[in-house]
Amino acid sequence: MYIIYISLHRIADAWKFMNWADLVIPIGGDGTFLLSSKLITDNVKPVLGINPSIRSNDNNIFTLPPKYATNIESIFERLHTGKYTLLMRSRIRTVMNGEGLYRRPFHIHEKSRTQGEKRAEALARTTQRKIADSLQPRQRTLPWLALNEVFIGEFLAVRPITLQIRVEDQEPHQIRSSGMCVCTGTGSQFWYKSINIQSAETVRCIVEIATGIKLSNEETNELLHKYHQALIYSPEDLNMVYMIREMYHTTRCKNQKCCPDRQKCNKLTVKSCGFDAGLVIDGSISLPFNDGTIATFDIKPEYSLKSIMLT
Repeated sequence: MYIIYISLHRIADAWKFMNWADLVIPIGGDGTFLLSSKLITDNVKPVLGINPSIRSNDNNIFTLPPKYATNIESIFERLHTGKYTLLMRSRIRTVMNGEGLYRRPFHIHEKSRTQGEKRAEALARTTQRKIADSLQPRQRTLPWLALNEVFIGEFLAVRPITLQIRVEDQEPHQIRSSGMCVCTGTGSQFWYKSINIQSAETVRCIVEIATGIKLSNEETNELLHKYHQALIYSPEDLNMVYMIREMYHTTRCKNQKCCPDRQKCNKLTVKSCGFDAGLVIDGSISLPFNDGTIATFDIKPEYSLKSIMLT
């Protein structure tokens, strides 16, 4: 068996060879895998993550166990003999409507956030920028599919964001919060789970108020484990889950039907009322998401990522 391969040291150069490659092998941790997945825009080309560090743990979601780091040949032997399965990880497509959608995105892994006067200059809409924005289409299907999640929020952490949310064909809700996370089944193990994690003290207190029973530490931890595990769902599930982070609850919400903190759905539309807000894909690519901009998220089988799992 002969294998022709090209080794690249920069993710930015890899897109040139996507059509040529039959298999994409990101070598690194989960972050490298996520960046590499952005280069694959269909559900045909397979990807296999290898972590070269023998000190990595078995908790890596996307890469092979550390035992393969010192035995690379065995990986290709298993591939050649068919000792693998395919996991079709669902991904989220984002369609945006608004102005300035074709500006260069902010790559979080390449540079830090612009600060001070430079940030003020970046926010100012000059006449030249207004003209450039007006000449661009007002709708854009983003070329990056989200494997984990899409997060929406203000860049200044202490500033809340107001969003209008429509789940599938339901009535829209306007909410004010610290941000919003829209995740896949794969992403339900990451940031989404972290946002929903509850402390033992909170669970113990709620149970005592509701039932009058004081749970032991062992009972509390068992209940917590079941709750946290219930947050995770299949990577192949063709539904997404949104989670509103620290939603502002008012007296009006107590008397009327308000937006659920989290909900599973297949399609989601979000309109921004933000000032200096961003839409961040998989924690790596950020685009402006300010007042009037609309983002529609959906999941279909053709957006999936074909991930190879050795058996």
